Amino acid sequence: GSRRYRFSPGATKINGLDYYQLLFSNEESGYEWQGDALFFREDSQKVWIYNNGTEKLLYDFALEKGDTFRTDNQDDIYLIVADTDSIELLNGEKRKAIHLYCSNETDTVNYPWYGLQTWVEGIGYLSGILSENSYCMTDNTNTLLCFYNNGEMLYSNPDHTYCWTSGVEDFPEEEAIIFPNPIHDYLRFSADTNIDWQKMVILDMFGNKVFSKNISGYVQDQIDISILPAGTYVLKITDTSNKHIVLKKFTKM
Repeated sequence: GSRRYRFSPGATKINGLDYYQLLFSNEESGYEWQGDALFFREDSQKVWIYNNGTEKLLYDFALEKGDTFRTDNQDDIYLIVADTDSIELLNGEKRKAIHLYCSNETDTVNYPWYGLQTWVEGIGYLSGILSENSYCMTDNTNTLLCFYNNGEMLYSNPDHTYCWTSGVEDFPEEEAIIFPNPIHDYLRFSADTNIDWQKMVILDMFGNKVFSKNISGYVQDQIDISILPAGTYVLKITDTSNKHIVLKKFTKM
């Protein structure tokens, strides 16, 4: 399943420095935020994390090809910068990207054990904000789905069609079709399955419900979304047992 992260709106003073607490929510809607004892601060292209009375350097975005970066996982293992380039965010802004591999990799061409990890300046690990805890020790199966700053989506994982995953059935593309996409006025959707569908909702990328409709059985519908602000949304359809869910991301122009 997925987890949402955000930083506390106000700073916490620790040893005279301003830190922001990392909060998390296991709810798709982003309710019930909780906080572990993890605090972050940023200065001069570096990001530090403070936990249990100890501060350590989490990122150094000034690194270049060939540089090394020490992790706290194991004393004899460190990260090596394979290359640097940039990625373009959804708003057109370009950010520095640093690609790193573990010093204990047996093949520094194909990286069969742990693969390449990518840091993006201002975002962090593309495998998730806390990936440093397990990288170079275990295969990392986490991934960053989406990243927002001040309510604006800046990054959306190209290998995923939505910003939230759950342990539900994944339907083949031909069984759940949304068109056109992007959309100006009318969203058209069809789900040709034998599932007893019950409800259709549209969520914005903060998990807020902006449309809801009861349905039944075979789904083929047209929805007027012309009044919705431009942005990215998710169409969610659930069945009567709430075990089968279709999630489709679309863009409103």
